[in-house]
Amino acid sequence: MVKKDELDQAIKNHLQWRSNLLSCASGHHPEEWRMNSEIAADPSLCQFGQWFSKITKNEKLLNDIEMEHIHFHKAASRILVCCERKDFKSAHDFTDGNSEFMESALKLVGLLRDLKKQYS
Repeated sequence: MVKKDELDQAIKNHLQWRSNLLSCASGHHPEEWRMNSEIAADPSLCQFGQWFSKITKNEKLLNDIEMEHIHFHKAASRILVCCERKDFKSAHDFTDGNSEFMESALKLVGLLRDLKKQYS
């Protein structure tokens, strides 16, 4: 069972994580955000992933969210590899509007909104 207040916080955590990644890709690594490409590749290590791992995934929507979250983190890891090399142009290119990362991020947010509607 998904609790609405927990879902709201999970969405907020996901959006903050994405915002921090976009800052990093533009060369402004937030000091409080301790992240590298290896950690970013693991979707179970972010706050959203830790919350989501506790949910029983017995619905197609929840399975879709899980798969998209994995895809999101794989794309995020590639961006952080560029950041670690100080290749901010490539990192930025990976975050443009048509990039795999942004498409995944938008799809994941859409799925989370669908989940929110379902439990509102």
